[in-house]
Amino acid sequence: MMKTTRRLAAMMIVAGMNVSISGLWAEVVDYTIPSMDREPEKIAPAVVLEDAVFRLNCAGENAAATSPAIADASGVEMGVSLTEDATVRARARGGAGTALDLAEGSIRVAPSADVNREHETFSLYVRLRDPEGKWDYPILGSYGSDEKVSFFLHAVDGRKKPQENINSGGARLPSIAAMLFSEEDGVDYIDGHKSMIEFVIGLPRAPEYYLNRQTNAKKKAGVETDHLLEDARNGVMRVTFPVAWMGPKDWHDIVVRFTGPKLELFVDGVLVDVEYPIGKMRPSEAPFLIGAAAVGEEVVKGFDGQLSHLAVWDRSLSDDEILALCGGKSHVVQRAEEMLGPVRTERLQYFRPRGHNLKPGDCMPYYHDGTWHLLYLVLRGNMARKWDSGHGGLELHHASSRDLVHWQHHPIMIPISEQWMRWVGTGDTAIHDGEIFFYNHLPSWDPDRKFGGLQCFRSDDGITFTKHDQSPYPEVPGWPGAPDIYEYPDGRYCMTYDADLLRGKPLPTLRDKTLVAWVTLADLDQRGGGLVTVEHEGQFDSLVFGEVRSRRWMAGSDRLLRTARDQAGWPEEAVNPHELVQMAAVYRGNQVVLYRNGRPYAQHEVNEPAAFSRYAISIGTRVSDGPANSYFRGSIEDARVYASALSREQIAALKPNEPSAETPLAWWDFEQENPTDRVGTFASSFLAGDARVADGRLHLSGDESFLLASSDARQVRGLVSDDLMNWTPLDEPVAVIPSRFRLTCSQIFRWGDWHYMLAGNNVWQSREFTGPWQPADTFILDALKIPKAAPFRDGRMIAAGMMTHRGWGGDIVFRELLQEEDGTLGARFVPEMIPRTGEELPLVTASDSAGAIAGDTVTANGANGFHAIPLTGIPRDVRITFQAVPDENTTGFGVGLRSSPDNSRGLELRVEPARATVGLFAVDGNRENANAAEDQRHRLGKLDAALTIDIVCRRDIVDVEIGGRRTLIQRYWNPGSDRIYLFAEGGDVRFEGVRVRPLVE
Repeated sequence: MMKTTRRLAAMMIVAGMNVSISGLWAEVVDYTIPSMDREPEKIAPAVVLEDAVFRLNCAGENAAATSPAIADASGVEMGVSLTEDATVRARARGGAGTALDLAEGSIRVAPSADVNREHETFSLYVRLRDPEGKWDYPILGSYGSDEKVSFFLHAVDGRKKPQENINSGGARLPSIAAMLFSEEDGVDYIDGHKSMIEFVIGLPRAPEYYLNRQTNAKKKAGVETDHLLEDARNGVMRVTFPVAWMGPKDWHDIVVRFTGPKLELFVDGVLVDVEYPIGKMRPSEAPFLIGAAAVGEEVVKGFDGQLSHLAVWDRSLSDDEILALCGGKSHVVQRAEEMLGPVRTERLQYFRPRGHNLKPGDCMPYYHDGTWHLLYLVLRGNMARKWDSGHGGLELHHASSRDLVHWQHHPIMIPISEQWMRWVGTGDTAIHDGEIFFYNHLPSWDPDRKFGGLQCFRSDDGITFTKHDQSPYPEVPGWPGAPDIYEYPDGRYCMTYDADLLRGKPLPTLRDKTLVAWVTLADLDQRGGGLVTVEHEGQFDSLVFGEVRSRRWMAGSDRLLRTARDQAGWPEEAVNPHELVQMAAVYRGNQVVLYRNGRPYAQHEVNEPAAFSRYAISIGTRVSDGPANSYFRGSIEDARVYASALSREQIAALKPNEPSAETPLAWWDFEQENPTDRVGTFASSFLAGDARVADGRLHLSGDESFLLASSDARQVRGLVSDDLMNWTPLDEPVAVIPSRFRLTCSQIFRWGDWHYMLAGNNVWQSREFTGPWQPADTFILDALKIPKAAPFRDGRMIAAGMMTHRGWGGDIVFRELLQEEDGTLGARFVPEMIPRTGEELPLVTASDSAGAIAGDTVTANGANGFHAIPLTGIPRDVRITFQAVPDENTTGFGVGLRSSPDNSRGLELRVEPARATVGLFAVDGNRENANAAEDQRHRLGKLDAALTIDIVCRRDIVDVEIGGRRTLIQRYWNPGSDRIYLFAEGGDVRFEGVRVRPLVE
């Protein structure tokens, strides 16, 4: 079995909402509602209010004016009567059932109230209402300025908030305010009230090392202002919530809780935003004002509505106390659903936690005893938390399912529980002797609190994890990238992690050089295959067979710039398939000389020789990622590159598999199954396609098979343990891949006779855990970031990754992986997780296309060029299925999704039979430009005569399954569209069994 270490017990926990799971009744934890995992303690609100360090008395005609804590309440109307319902609710919260009206005045709190002092913990409660629903003013607090603020509650127009953040790499990311209020046709746009309620806390200035880092990021981004940097300099953090989701004219209970590690904002008892402070809440000399704010030396009038409760504590309220002040658990549950929508407990495909600024990130699944567990990071504010728009404030969440349909949500598995915790990193679980281990990277904010290793959390029940008291553990060198735990067949464990770059020797600039190979040819009529190539970003020099003229050897180059065109007089190759031939190309200045078996074969001069300062070496192709005829068919006994122009005598003296008098720059003799550069110049040598090493030779089929060598390489290293506690480093890397491939949070798992490595969204495979690793033949995991897989029952393998949205994080997407007999992977929708749909809609088209529809079959006649059949009345969230049957002349067919009436805008799924490729292309006015994007085409491997297509459009996601073995996903948003079109080009296509069904979830 693959990944058998992922064997955690499925635990059911008791909370507040029931969900049927496989005949059992389980409870769902909702972390946005305090005490959701249990029945809260019954506490009288009046008791909670009694120990407040400041409490505004809202009862009686002169209540505020006569309080010794009030310095001035000019213009404030006291003891305002409320409606019967509002009176009942106010009294239920420990109040008198009356309110203050601040329409004509404000309140200045006396310094003797001692509210503005330094706080290690703090809570604020206010119940208020704006009858006019304006919400664009100061409400209460000690402001003065960002440099002087202690705490401050206000409402602000979201369109006036900062519209972008700068992350630590200098990239620009939209702020939450920009995503909610700046784009009227955006998928996140709130078409309603544009204000946000915001609480601001004053803290110590951020550390200098962070300020310096963010200053450099600001310079790199080329911006004048970076509001996160300014907040860090001023020691300010903020939590927010859109007023439109609250109800602008209703009564609201606002609670702010500062626990030390967290600053939390509750609206009507629902947790709606979190920040992660550093330091204590600072004191302020600015006055504490209610219904106004001090801005510099000026007092600005603010909130002019009604207020029935106000209290401040120098401690953090408990969850139960917050529920008591906010109307009780049932009322808070109701308000959570009204403001945020229901908790998703079915079919988590395209899952995003509810809230205005939450996105899921990296996924870490595991499986045990019939339960599939999903651990996933959650980020807030488009990652702009803890003054860090890159990795700010990630926490690890947990959900599980026994049938992939019904899901439990568990308490946050690893919250940020200490101020030094910068964020929670990606990791992996394993079990030993009944105890569950989770290893991850947990960086520190404090530069004096160094962590040189990975962190260990342990659990007895799979729900509650406690950090191991030995930290860091274990020690690993360099950046300890996300660990993954693999179980050997003998029961030992290997913790793998993404390590620092593996570097070869420094590369000399190549001008004069010699390329040498000993080869056999499988086909004398092959055209254009390369033996040995020096290449960099499309520029290359190569030993090539038969490209310009059949059966001739030549010195190939990019666009034939350094290649002789006239080869008519050159000798034809007539060697038999088993005879070994030595070929060499010597580059000396402007002269290129070819040698065959040590004798001159041909020569020519070039106008300008190439100079390579950064380069890779490819063997078996004239250029990697080149056209189909770039690849050599035959075998290679020995291949070398010399950083000098060898003489005829030196070429003749070379023997395969034997050292030469002259030291080569690189040398492959293929005497080991895992080919390496014997000189050590190139750190990575990996085999692509079906290239293989056997009997001392590299065997090449010509079908995109080759060896690629890189001077720098990404590596996965490992540590071995018998007990998940004591670890010993492996001497050699587990995997080495060229540096041009992304290696992020890699995972290695065993499935049958094959091992697979998910690295970023690249897929590699190997027969053995330690390689050699080859890129998978088909790119299967779409645009998903950091996908990871875990088994499910009946030998299935389920992967989960994130579909990013305007920065890191976005929506969780699930795939079922498929495995062919030869180890090739495919992917399909997870059948249990396809969104539910309503009744099938009729197929409706324009009158001039009505004849194209017969029942559930649509025919597009593309013999004379592009022909589209539009279908109207298509919902925005929809599932579309059909089977396409093209004729033999068809060059392209597919469907345009979310299209404009003239088909000039939309997302086009296009299948090209001759290429056996499929792609999703944004058509925004120019189909030719869109379809020219080669990097959007993906190979199908094989094309069925009748191709089944399944499409799900949900929110801005367009997800496609092709032929039951290939998936594609992309974001595309055209909110005004109610149509699609089915099209054909070059021939006729029948779209059979066309079904259009609206999504109902």
